[in-house]
Amino acid sequence: MTDDERQRRRAVRVISRQAIKAGLLVKPACCQRCGLETVVEIHHTNYSKPFEVQWLCHTCHRRGAHGTKKPKREKSARIGRPQVSPEQREATKRRAKEREKERRQWWRREFPELRALARRRWKWRKKMRRERDGYAGY
Repeated sequence: MTDDERQRRRAVRVISRQAIKAGLLVKPACCQRCGLETVVEIHHTNYSKPFEVQWLCHTCHRRGAHGTKKPKREKSARIGRPQVSPEQREATKRRAKEREKERRQWWRREFPELRALARRRWKWRKKMRRERDGYAGY
């Protein structure tokens, strides 16, 4: 997709949103393809005609309009979850913990001066709390 085509599509989407706000396009309560009453999304079949749109639910929009439906995986009998071995589950949990730890501590590596500043601030707060609470140092 070229930049010109991308800009044209973006412009058509903006025009459609403005038409909805102005009342020229009326958003229905149900999907035009399956009839499900849910939040609907706008789908342009032809970007050269901004007011000729289809109102589709999220599922129909992804399945039919864009053709990006993912293949179904095998599901277990319990609650319809995909079957995963205990080893895979533990590995996933381990990776999630590592990512969370990394997310929380990245600034310590990137900004060591901030870490020193935070440490001094923590010591100062501790000292102030002790003075406030009457800690005698026993």
